[in-house]
Amino acid sequence: MSFTSVFFLLGFLPVVLTASLFHKSWWKNLILFIASLFFYSWGSGALIFILLAVILINYGFGLWIGSDIAKKGKCCQWKLVFGISINLLFLCLFKYTFFLCNTLNTLAGYFGINAIQAPQIPSLLGISFFTFQSLSYLIDIARGEAPPQKYPFYLSLHLMMFPKIIAGPIVQYRDIHQYLNQRDFHASDLSEGARRLIVGLGKKLLVADIIALKVNEIYSLPPTDMSFTLAWLAALLYSLQIFFDFAGYSDMAIGLGRMFGFRFMENFNYPYVSTSVREFWQRWHISLSTWFKDYLYVPLGGNRHSSFRTYFNLFIVFFLCGLWHGPSWTFVLWGFSHGFLIILERIGSNRLSFQIPRPLKHLYLLAAITITWILFRSESLLQASYMLKAIIGFAPVANSFSLIMRFINGEVILAIVFGIIASTPLFQRISNLTEKIISRSSTPCRIGIHTVVLVLYGALLFLCLLAVAGSTHSPFIYAKF
Repeated sequence: MSFTSVFFLLGFLPVVLTASLFHKSWWKNLILFIASLFFYSWGSGALIFILLAVILINYGFGLWIGSDIAKKGKCCQWKLVFGISINLLFLCLFKYTFFLCNTLNTLAGYFGINAIQAPQIPSLLGISFFTFQSLSYLIDIARGEAPPQKYPFYLSLHLMMFPKIIAGPIVQYRDIHQYLNQRDFHASDLSEGARRLIVGLGKKLLVADIIALKVNEIYSLPPTDMSFTLAWLAALLYSLQIFFDFAGYSDMAIGLGRMFGFRFMENFNYPYVSTSVREFWQRWHISLSTWFKDYLYVPLGGNRHSSFRTYFNLFIVFFLCGLWHGPSWTFVLWGFSHGFLIILERIGSNRLSFQIPRPLKHLYLLAAITITWILFRSESLLQASYMLKAIIGFAPVANSFSLIMRFINGEVILAIVFGIIASTPLFQRISNLTEKIISRSSTPCRIGIHTVVLVLYGALLFLCLLAVAGSTHSPFIYAKF
């Protein structure tokens, strides 16, 4: 089930929301848990029992580790390592088995060794997000930052909550455990959550999905038809598509969580206004970068040791970050490229004796991110290679204008213009200014402004519903991770 489906927006969500509004916390949790089971099983069927089994395993490990904390003030490290290993084994089994077998078969072919048959293992939606939240649960308990959950039902709700199970944000257990036991709910939560949901729908349906059609068309061209101009057009369009697709999902997830009384962390903070790759990762997929920092980079030593050790830690983090996104060498190389750029930035900041103008740094960031997105979008190393060759100039440049006009129309231009503007804090500043005006205005004026704002959100929702009814929307990019 998708957030952008008619059934979800006009059937599932209104029913679940109405049922949970008039009950206390325990009943709200039960309704939300049942709804989450239904939501996940809608597309995965009986595979949901695998997730439930892993949740029970983590529940047992949590109590086991928690008993050490209660008795000794610290846990036995081997218990934590054992629990982490079980979760990683589960992730590897259901996400990386085919990738590992395929890689081994490729290597075996060079030595004349017979290939092995990869087992047919079904994929699980949202397994990467589920696993990282499970690891957060065990590590937070081991660090004494949160108590173990006494009731498996509450742990199941945290790990399987439908707003975030498919594509995050990755909510750390220490940040949410208090909401599971008791949370306050106000009418403002419902209105604010609905606003974020509508904004997310607009980003996804009215920007990302419109641009996605053209990106898919360009990437489906044979290598002989790929030109320098088309390669750059595809890369620039995809930069907008992936941002508005994933940021739109995050807005919807945060909004839905808010409507049920939960406060999820922000996942994006205008990443394309950054001036370095390091800053980009402080603004892009914040829940993932925070997870890697808290649970991997800092425990590895972070930047507390020699420069070589710091660079090694960064490579480990970005290798695993790339691999986390998908079982493909294109994702691994994408992760390595970001790690390499961050290391170059660190070396440059230590050795350059002059200040680079901010506009130049911003152009560097946009160019670097746009080019590396090619690795992320490409379906194979072969496709990535000819796209990268084209984008650096090893492709024809003739008939540039006519080629571009094959993939650009009024709707796409409107989506691009809106996307570029919405990638900056302009709309947020207008919203903040509106709030200040409302707070200083008389009652009739406040009512008038609120009415205008309500009409605008209503119009945006109407456009989104038209897009949903047109059945032109595409799956969320991060849902496959």
